Amino acid sequence: LLAGLVSFIIDEGHVGEVITIYGKNKRLMADIREIGIKCGYLCHPIREKYAYGKFDVYRFSISSKSYNKLHNDILKISKLFPTCTLAQKQEKLTKKIL
Repeated sequence: LLAGLVSFIIDEGHVGEVITIYGKNKRLMADIREIGIKCGYLCHPIREKYAYGKFDVYRFSISSKSYNKLHNDILKISKLFPTCTLAQKQEKLTKKIL
């Protein structure tokens, strides 16, 4: 489950004050959010994002309260699977928890 969530964060996410994951498919976003919850992360409800008054995407965020757990979980899985990290976004997450 974690590997799938990590891949979505890399491709469809943003690491900032919270981790936000975006997508056009609401059912897919609900499934990804459910994976986050099953992994033990605090995930906020799915919301709609609008640009210029028109629907753009669905999005949900993983709370910064889950950053330490997510970081530790990624470190554990990356020992077995070295490419299972947040790639270019890993440094942003690491800086947020230090």
